Amino acid sequence: MGLFAKAAKKSETKKTKKKSTTWNVGQVEEEQSVALSLHELAKLNAEKKAIDARMKLHKQVVFNSASDSFIADFAALGIMPDSPMQVVNNEGDKATYVVQDRSGQYGVKDEQIEAMKQLLGDDAVDELLYDETSIAFNREVMAIDGVSEVIEKYLESAIRKLTSTKNGDPVINEETASQLLDVSVKTALKPGTVDRAASLVGNNTVMLSQLIDAIGSSCVRYIKV
Repeated sequence: MGLFAKAAKKSETKKTKKKSTTWNVGQVEEEQSVALSLHELAKLNAEKKAIDARMKLHKQVVFNSASDSFIADFAALGIMPDSPMQVVNNEGDKATYVVQDRSGQYGVKDEQIEAMKQLLGDDAVDELLYDETSIAFNREVMAIDGVSEVIEKYLESAIRKLTSTKNGDPVINEETASQLLDVSVKTALKPGTVDRAASLVGNNTVMLSQLIDAIGSSCVRYIKV
């Protein structure tokens, strides 16, 4: 197992839940204003939740209509419709339909890959994916005297030097060296895949809609007012 693979495996640790701290207010006169503001915040938050729920309902109605139009235009044009994409009524009220290619931020899950393969076939999907490795240095280890200077010049060879006892005590021990790299590997869509979605399914609107759904978080769509 290589250095990166070992670091990636070690990085897969569960985070412990933090304990909470509670400060009670309103017990003395000086805290009454804080208690009142806390009460008002709770009331306003409840009102906001009610408004948000109503907005969510109406956004969904507009989103469904805009999504149908988006798929139809995408398939007809063969390329993404021009932005901004807007839904407008006779009174001039409008909402923007936002489509964002976020394939560079998110990995593709196994169930997404399977759904895409059912639409496009194994070979076609394999051509759209690649394994992306992200590497970050552990800040606590980098803060140790003598580490950052060596890291600037070497990577794997640097670790051997940092743990070497040839010239006396090592800068860091083997256990600390194993924590130096935080590595994660994700399977992601190749850049430009979302823009090619229509052509990948032969401009078929039904398959295009299914492919966009399968791509999931790599192609985010929402209504903005």
